[in-house]
Amino acid sequence: MKYFFNCLPEIKKKMREGKNCILMFDFDGTLSKIAKTPKDAYLKKSTRDLLKKLSKDFYIAVISGRALFDVKSKVGLPNLIYAGNHGFEWQIGAKKQSAKISPGIRKKLLSTKKNLRKLIAHYPGAFLEDKLSTLSVHFRLLDKKNSRSLIQKIISVLRKEKSLRAIKGKKVIEIRPKINWNKGTFVKFLVKYLEKKNHCHFATFYVGDDKTDEDAFKALRKGITVRVGKKKQSSADYFVKASEINKLLLQLVRE
Repeated sequence: MKYFFNCLPEIKKKMREGKNCILMFDFDGTLSKIAKTPKDAYLKKSTRDLLKKLSKDFYIAVISGRALFDVKSKVGLPNLIYAGNHGFEWQIGAKKQSAKISPGIRKKLLSTKKNLRKLIAHYPGAFLEDKLSTLSVHFRLLDKKNSRSLIQKIISVLRKEKSLRAIKGKKVIEIRPKINWNKGTFVKFLVKYLEKKNHCHFATFYVGDDKTDEDAFKALRKGITVRVGKKKQSSADYFVKASEINKLLLQLVRE
Protein backbone atom coordinates (compact mmCIF):
# COMPACT_ATOMS: atom_id res chain seq x y z
CA MET A 1 0.00 0.00 0.00
CA LYS A 2 1.16 3.50 -0.82
CA TYR A 3 0.59 6.61 1.27
CA PHE A 4 -2.19 8.58 -0.43
CA PHE A 5 -0.63 12.00 -0.05
CA ASN A 6 2.66 10.86 -1.58
CA CYS A 7 0.84 9.80 -4.75
CA LEU A 8 -1.39 12.78 -5.57
CA PRO A 9 -0.19 13.27 -9.17
CA GLU A 10 -0.93 9.64 -10.15
CA ILE A 11 -4.24 9.68 -8.24
CA LYS A 12 -5.45 12.86 -9.95
CA LYS A 13 -4.38 11.41 -13.29
CA LYS A 14 -6.56 8.33 -12.60
CA MET A 15 -9.47 10.60 -11.66
CA ARG A 16 -9.21 12.25 -15.09
CA GLU A 17 -9.50 8.92 -16.92
CA GLY A 18 -13.29 9.18 -16.90
CA LYS A 19 -15.59 12.03 -17.90
CA ASN A 20 -16.12 12.42 -14.17
CA CYS A 21 -15.42 10.48 -10.98
CA ILE A 22 -17.78 8.68 -8.58
CA LEU A 23 -16.71 9.22 -4.96
CA MET A 24 -17.72 6.41 -2.58
CA PHE A 25 -17.22 6.29 1.19
CA ASP A 26 -17.87 3.97 4.08
CA PHE A 27 -19.31 5.73 7.15
CA ASP A 28 -18.14 4.33 10.50
CA GLY A 29 -14.36 4.46 10.79
CA THR A 30 -14.12 6.46 7.56
CA LEU A 31 -16.30 9.57 7.41
CA SER A 32 -17.01 9.23 11.13
CA LYS A 33 -14.77 8.08 13.96
CA ILE A 34 -15.52 4.69 15.49
CA ALA A 35 -17.72 5.23 18.56
CA LYS A 36 -18.38 3.03 21.60
CA THR A 37 -21.89 2.34 20.30
CA PRO A 38 -23.43 2.94 16.83
CA LYS A 39 -25.79 5.63 18.16
CA ASP A 40 -22.83 7.67 19.47
CA ALA A 41 -21.21 8.04 16.04
CA TYR A 42 -21.61 11.38 14.32
CA LEU A 43 -20.39 13.26 11.28
CA LYS A 44 -18.34 16.38 12.01
CA LYS A 45 -19.73 19.59 10.55
CA SER A 46 -16.45 20.20 8.70
CA THR A 47 -16.72 16.77 7.02
CA ARG A 48 -20.38 17.33 6.12
CA ASP A 49 -19.56 20.73 4.63
CA LEU A 50 -16.81 19.22 2.47
CA LEU A 51 -19.13 16.45 1.23
CA LYS A 52 -21.78 19.04 0.41
CA LYS A 53 -19.24 21.04 -1.58
CA LEU A 54 -17.98 17.95 -3.41
CA SER A 55 -21.53 16.87 -4.29
CA LYS A 56 -21.78 19.87 -6.64
CA ASP A 57 -19.09 18.35 -8.88
CA PHE A 58 -19.26 14.59 -8.25
CA TYR A 59 -21.68 11.77 -7.63
CA ILE A 60 -21.15 10.83 -3.98
CA ALA A 61 -22.24 7.53 -2.44
CA VAL A 62 -22.11 6.62 1.24
CA ILE A 63 -22.07 2.84 1.56
CA SER A 64 -22.49 1.62 5.12
CA GLY A 65 -23.18 -1.44 7.22
CA ARG A 66 -25.85 0.60 8.98
CA ALA A 67 -29.49 0.39 7.96
CA LEU A 68 -30.35 2.73 5.09
CA PHE A 69 -32.48 5.10 7.17
CA ASP A 70 -29.76 5.22 9.83
CA VAL A 71 -26.85 6.20 7.57
CA LYS A 72 -29.05 8.77 5.81
CA SER A 73 -29.92 10.43 9.11
CA LYS A 74 -26.28 10.37 10.28
CA VAL A 75 -25.01 12.07 7.11
CA GLY A 76 -28.00 14.35 6.69
CA LEU A 77 -27.33 15.52 3.14
CA PRO A 78 -29.83 15.32 0.26
CA ASN A 79 -28.71 14.54 -3.29
CA LEU A 80 -26.23 11.87 -2.20
CA ILE A 81 -26.54 8.18 -3.02
CA TYR A 82 -26.96 6.04 0.07
CA ALA A 83 -26.56 2.30 0.57
CA GLY A 84 -27.21 0.48 3.84
CA ASN A 85 -26.70 -3.04 5.14
CA HIS A 86 -23.42 -3.39 3.20
CA GLY A 87 -25.20 -2.61 -0.07
CA PHE A 88 -28.27 -4.78 0.48
CA GLU A 89 -30.53 -1.70 0.32
CA TRP A 90 -29.98 1.63 -1.40
CA GLN A 91 -31.51 4.90 -2.51
CA ILE A 92 -30.61 6.73 -5.70
CA GLY A 93 -32.61 9.93 -6.01
CA ALA A 94 -36.12 9.28 -4.72
CA LYS A 95 -36.06 5.58 -5.58
CA LYS A 96 -35.32 2.96 -2.91
CA GLN A 97 -34.36 -0.58 -3.87
CA SER A 98 -32.91 -3.68 -2.25
CA ALA A 99 -31.24 -6.97 -3.09
CA LYS A 100 -33.58 -9.95 -3.22
CA ILE A 101 -33.59 -11.94 0.02
CA SER A 102 -35.83 -15.01 -0.01
CA PRO A 103 -38.57 -15.52 2.60
CA GLY A 104 -36.65 -18.60 3.78
CA ILE A 105 -33.51 -16.58 4.53
CA ARG A 106 -35.54 -13.89 6.29
CA LYS A 107 -37.06 -16.61 8.45
CA LYS A 108 -33.54 -17.85 9.29
CA LEU A 109 -32.50 -14.31 10.22
CA LEU A 110 -35.47 -14.10 12.59
CA SER A 111 -34.70 -17.41 14.32
CA THR A 112 -30.99 -16.54 14.51
CA LYS A 113 -31.86 -13.19 16.07
CA LYS A 114 -33.81 -14.97 18.83
CA ASN A 115 -30.94 -17.39 19.48
CA LEU A 116 -28.36 -14.60 19.58
CA ARG A 117 -30.42 -12.53 21.99
CA LYS A 118 -30.51 -15.47 24.41
CA LEU A 119 -26.76 -15.90 24.04
CA ILE A 120 -25.91 -12.21 24.43
CA ALA A 121 -27.94 -11.99 27.63
CA HIS A 122 -25.00 -13.77 29.31
CA TYR A 123 -22.54 -11.09 28.11
CA PRO A 124 -23.44 -7.72 29.67
CA GLY A 125 -22.07 -4.94 27.49
CA ALA A 126 -22.63 -6.79 24.21
CA PHE A 127 -25.76 -6.00 22.24
CA LEU A 128 -27.55 -7.02 19.08
CA GLU A 129 -28.45 -4.53 16.36
CA ASP A 130 -31.31 -5.66 14.13
CA LYS A 131 -31.06 -4.04 10.70
CA LEU A 132 -33.80 -6.22 9.16
CA SER A 133 -31.70 -7.46 6.24
CA THR A 134 -28.66 -8.13 8.45
CA LEU A 135 -27.75 -8.42 12.14
CA SER A 136 -24.78 -6.99 14.03
CA VAL A 137 -23.43 -8.15 17.38
CA HIS A 138 -21.40 -5.36 18.99
CA PHE A 139 -18.90 -6.21 21.73
CA ARG A 140 -16.65 -3.14 22.02
CA LEU A 141 -17.54 -2.81 25.70
CA LEU A 142 -16.51 -6.39 26.57
CA ASP A 143 -13.07 -7.38 27.81
CA LYS A 144 -10.88 -9.59 25.59
CA LYS A 145 -11.58 -12.80 27.50
CA ASN A 146 -15.35 -12.46 27.23
CA SER A 147 -15.10 -11.22 23.64
CA ARG A 148 -13.23 -14.36 22.60
CA SER A 149 -15.84 -16.57 24.26
CA LEU A 150 -18.72 -14.68 22.65
CA ILE A 151 -17.17 -14.85 19.18
CA GLN A 152 -16.68 -18.61 19.47
CA LYS A 153 -20.28 -19.14 20.54
CA ILE A 154 -21.67 -16.93 17.77
CA ILE A 155 -19.64 -18.87 15.20
CA SER A 156 -21.03 -22.07 16.70
CA VAL A 157 -24.60 -20.78 16.31
CA LEU A 158 -23.98 -19.69 12.70
CA ARG A 159 -22.26 -22.93 11.73
CA LYS A 160 -25.69 -24.59 11.66
CA GLU A 161 -27.16 -21.93 9.38
CA LYS A 162 -26.20 -22.68 5.77
CA SER A 163 -28.05 -19.62 4.46
CA LEU A 164 -26.23 -17.09 6.66
CA ARG A 165 -22.60 -16.02 7.09
CA ALA A 166 -20.74 -14.28 9.90
CA ILE A 167 -18.06 -11.68 9.21
CA LYS A 168 -15.89 -10.25 11.97
CA GLY A 169 -15.24 -6.51 11.82
CA LYS A 170 -13.93 -4.00 14.33
CA LYS A 171 -15.46 -5.18 17.63
CA VAL A 172 -18.52 -6.38 15.73
CA ILE A 173 -19.74 -9.53 14.03
CA GLU A 174 -21.95 -9.02 11.01
CA ILE A 175 -24.51 -11.73 10.21
CA ARG A 176 -25.59 -11.53 6.60
CA PRO A 177 -27.56 -13.61 4.09
CA LYS A 178 -25.30 -15.93 2.12
CA ILE A 179 -26.19 -14.51 -1.28
CA ASN A 180 -23.98 -13.08 -4.00
CA TRP A 181 -24.37 -9.47 -2.91
CA ASN A 182 -22.04 -7.26 -0.88
CA LYS A 183 -20.34 -3.85 -1.08
CA GLY A 184 -18.36 -5.07 -4.07
CA THR A 185 -21.36 -6.19 -6.11
CA PHE A 186 -23.20 -3.02 -5.13
CA VAL A 187 -20.44 -0.65 -6.28
CA LYS A 188 -20.19 -2.49 -9.62
CA PHE A 189 -23.97 -2.18 -10.01
CA LEU A 190 -23.82 1.53 -9.09
CA VAL A 191 -21.02 2.36 -11.53
CA LYS A 192 -22.78 0.52 -14.36
CA TYR A 193 -26.07 2.28 -13.54
CA LEU A 194 -24.51 5.77 -13.53
CA GLU A 195 -22.48 5.14 -16.68
CA LYS A 196 -25.59 3.96 -18.52
CA LYS A 197 -27.59 6.93 -17.24
CA ASN A 198 -24.92 9.46 -18.27
CA HIS A 199 -23.69 7.67 -21.44
CA CYS A 200 -20.06 7.98 -20.40
CA HIS A 201 -17.22 6.30 -18.52
CA PHE A 202 -16.63 7.25 -14.87
CA ALA A 203 -13.45 6.95 -12.85
CA THR A 204 -14.06 5.43 -9.40
CA PHE A 205 -12.81 6.42 -5.96
CA TYR A 206 -13.58 4.36 -2.83
CA VAL A 207 -12.53 4.91 0.80
CA GLY A 208 -13.18 2.39 3.61
CA ASP A 209 -11.63 1.01 6.75
CA ASP A 210 -12.98 -2.46 7.52
CA LYS A 211 -13.18 -6.02 6.27
CA THR A 212 -16.47 -5.50 4.43
CA ASP A 213 -14.85 -2.71 2.40
CA GLU A 214 -12.36 -5.22 0.98
CA ASP A 215 -15.15 -6.48 -1.31
CA ALA A 216 -15.36 -2.98 -2.81
CA PHE A 217 -11.58 -2.65 -3.10
CA LYS A 218 -11.43 -5.92 -5.04
CA ALA A 219 -14.35 -4.93 -7.29
CA LEU A 220 -12.71 -1.62 -8.22
CA ARG A 221 -9.26 -2.86 -9.24
CA LYS A 222 -8.94 -0.23 -11.97
CA GLY A 223 -10.16 2.56 -9.71
CA ILE A 224 -8.68 4.47 -6.79
CA THR A 225 -9.06 2.49 -3.57
CA VAL A 226 -8.06 3.96 -0.22
CA ARG A 227 -7.94 2.23 3.15
CA VAL A 228 -8.21 4.17 6.40
CA GLY A 229 -5.27 2.67 8.26
CA LYS A 230 -2.38 0.77 6.69
CA LYS A 231 -2.76 -3.00 6.41
CA LYS A 232 -0.53 -5.39 4.47
CA GLN A 233 -3.34 -7.81 3.59
CA SER A 234 -5.65 -5.13 2.18
CA SER A 235 -6.60 -5.00 -1.50
CA ALA A 236 -6.62 -1.18 -1.43
CA ASP A 237 -3.87 0.60 -3.35
CA TYR A 238 -3.47 3.55 -0.98
CA PHE A 239 -3.91 4.37 2.69
CA VAL A 240 -4.53 7.40 4.89
CA LYS A 241 -4.53 7.83 8.66
CA ALA A 242 -7.85 7.94 10.51
CA SER A 243 -7.28 11.62 11.30
CA GLU A 244 -6.78 12.55 7.63
CA ILE A 245 -10.23 12.12 6.07
CA ASN A 246 -10.89 15.87 5.83
CA LYS A 247 -7.42 16.38 4.37
CA LEU A 248 -8.27 13.76 1.74
CA LEU A 249 -11.61 15.42 0.95
CA LEU A 250 -9.90 18.79 0.56
CA GLN A 251 -7.65 17.29 -2.14
CA LEU A 252 -10.76 16.39 -4.15
CA VAL A 253 -12.37 19.83 -4.03
CA ARG A 254 -12.29 21.49 -7.45
CA GLU A 255 -11.15 25.08 -7.54
